[in-house]
Amino acid sequence: MKQEELIKIMIGVAKGIAKVEGRDTEVAVHDLHEMQMVFIANGNITGREVGTRMDKSIYKMILRQSDDDGHMIAYRTMSEKGKRLRSSHFIIRDEKGEPAVLICINQDDSKLEELRDYINYKIHVNTDEECSPGDSGGNIIQNVAQNAIMNSIWKMTTGDLDTKEGKITLLKELKRQGIFDVRATTPYICKALSISQTTLYNYLREIKNEGEDDSTPLRLK
Repeated sequence: MKQEELIKIMIGVAKGIAKVEGRDTEVAVHDLHEMQMVFIANGNITGREVGTRMDKSIYKMILRQSDDDGHMIAYRTMSEKGKRLRSSHFIIRDEKGEPAVLICINQDDSKLEELRDYINYKIHVNTDEECSPGDSGGNIIQNVAQNAIMNSIWKMTTGDLDTKEGKITLLKELKRQGIFDVRATTPYICKALSISQTTLYNYLREIKNEGEDDSTPLRLK
């Protein structure tokens, strides 16, 4: 199947998703051969439009963090206007198994969150987040690291994650957020940046030597 035909089919799928989910859900289709957006519905949510170039660092992060099916589901991101979004990505591969199309879904859950808060208030539900018996500690930790990494990448305006400088810029932001105080996040961060734990430790030491860190010792979990 030609790239143009695949894109046409995926745009049809994206239109259907947008109709089902409604106006609070943005659905975009990216041509990964040209690395640009070819379709978007409800683009007012992020302010993007057709023709927007795809950021190479974000694309590579999606490739690293997606599951075996090429899916990255329901992680937190933030729009340029500071709006919290629930985002998902689906990588569509061609007949040769190469990434060809990316479907991006950004959902504005603010109305649902307001409704949830109202219901919790009315019925006096304890809203403290607790782990259910079926929760996996590893999954929770992975989500914490993944969300922090993706949110920080969306905020980055300088630095490419393919460079040492870009990686250090991201690590400074993650350290500022206290991500390294969360146990067992280090392996996920190393995977996302394609670096070893030794390299990560060296980068963090450089940050400390630059005076970007406080006086507390480095703690790799």
